[in-house]
Amino acid sequence: MGERKTSVVKRKEYRKVDQIELTIKGSDSDKSGDEAEQKASERDALLGRKKGNLPRNGRNFSRLKPAVRRKKRGKSTTDTSLTMEEMEDEGYLYDYVMVFKVIEQEDKLSEYQKKHNVRNIVTRLNRGGLQTYLYYSKDKDEVYCKIRCPLDRLKREADRLDYKLKLDHDELRKAATDGESLKEHNIEPINIKDVKNLSPRSPYEYIYGKYDMDERLQKIYSRYGPKRIPFRSADRLKLIMDVIETKMSSKPPGCGIDLNKHLEEEAIIAFYPLHDMAEKKNAYDKMDSYMAVTKWATL
Repeated sequence: MGERKTSVVKRKEYRKVDQIELTIKGSDSDKSGDEAEQKASERDALLGRKKGNLPRNGRNFSRLKPAVRRKKRGKSTTDTSLTMEEMEDEGYLYDYVMVFKVIEQEDKLSEYQKKHNVRNIVTRLNRGGLQTYLYYSKDKDEVYCKIRCPLDRLKREADRLDYKLKLDHDELRKAATDGESLKEHNIEPINIKDVKNLSPRSPYEYIYGKYDMDERLQKIYSRYGPKRIPFRSADRLKLIMDVIETKMSSKPPGCGIDLNKHLEEEAIIAFYPLHDMAEKKNAYDKMDSYMAVTKWATL
């Protein structure tokens, strides 16, 4: 009972310092005496109980449950706790992974690594409006940080950049020919006719325009995925990268992270995008269809 109480106290102290909610695996009361004592002593050493201090930069990650998430604090921008259902409501999951090395007691860190540790980097990601989820590698020597951007934050970043998105050709034709949205600008309705049939494409196809958060314009953008959102995975990757590298002083604030410098100084050891399984399947289906038609045409 005393062991459980001590673990809870230490866990609360760790959350207070790092502001990251870490859950220690359950009590060792169900183990045999010798094994439980050995596990307890190992955990005590990793938690720094003998020295009375806390481990630096996640050194005790190998003894913590592989589920690390930002602690809820009302409507704080650092709240990244998100259920699978909430992510699926927006039509996509995580888009990037950032990898950190678990720091051991004997490791020597550069001043850059001490300044840009896991806590610092994850805090910057959260303050920039990104959501994160941390877990361990199989060998417990690395920590993976999955990154996604909420739909509303994507829209704000796309608006800030005047990011170009493909317009829906049917909605564009309707807006141009009806002229309702053009009247306030004293523009007559636009009706383009390809009378010579010079192209198999409609005059309103493959037209791109800058993104604007104006509610009246939302239906004019092409929609993708099961939730019909205006951003493909390629768009999300570009916008997230911009959020990560944009200065924290901008509006809306970015994360102010220099990825190239972090990789060079080994503050992080890898950074790469994840597959969007729905788009991947769609691409494979299209490729299979194309290959089938090509094979039939060559017979």
